[in-house]
Amino acid sequence: MPYDYYALPYCKPSKPDLQPENLGEILAGDRIEQSVYKLEVKQNKACEVACAVKLGKTEKDAFVRAIDDDYRVHWIVDNLPVGMEERNELGETLFRRGFPVGFHTGAKVKTYKHYINNHVRIIVKYHDDLGSENINGEEVATKIVGFRVDPMSIKHSFEGEYVPGTTVLSTCNANTPAVNDPKLYQNVDRAETVIFSYGRHFFPLYEILVA
Repeated sequence: MPYDYYALPYCKPSKPDLQPENLGEILAGDRIEQSVYKLEVKQNKACEVACAVKLGKTEKDAFVRAIDDDYRVHWIVDNLPVGMEERNELGETLFRRGFPVGFHTGAKVKTYKHYINNHVRIIVKYHDDLGSENINGEEVATKIVGFRVDPMSIKHSFEGEYVPGTTVLSTCNANTPAVNDPKLYQNVDRAETVIFSYGRHFFPLYEILVA
């Protein structure tokens, strides 16, 4: 059963507007809303803070249920659905739509520890259509041709008191990319503040023609 993205206490714009949808999206029950994640074409960032969310019992329980039920997050960029690379039992790399809300460890339900994917490495592939020109004769048209993410769970740390827009994280920042370290996973089995962050990385897609 699909749920609205903001049914979970994710970072939320002050006024999340619904975006126009095509017939297929309407029939599928999709609701496309604005995000706080900012993507400036060809502008790479190692790490940016999206927001900090104080999880009470209700909020952390919502994430725990979503993780236990294997829910996945679905984003779109330029009408391309997000996905992630996963490996199957044969060691083959597959592309699967969406990415998990989080994951749990433990052999039995009563011993599960739940971790949220609060950092995403956003990877966008693009192609410059150098043969196109705008009305001023300038070469334009950068087309987005690929979109995936590498989700991570990171219990962020910083010095002093957290101040939105000012605080610099020690776990990742403009000069230090995020690292997937099991010792730093962000647990959501207890009420606490979770910092959501992201990195954005643009890569050109080169076409090779073989005669």
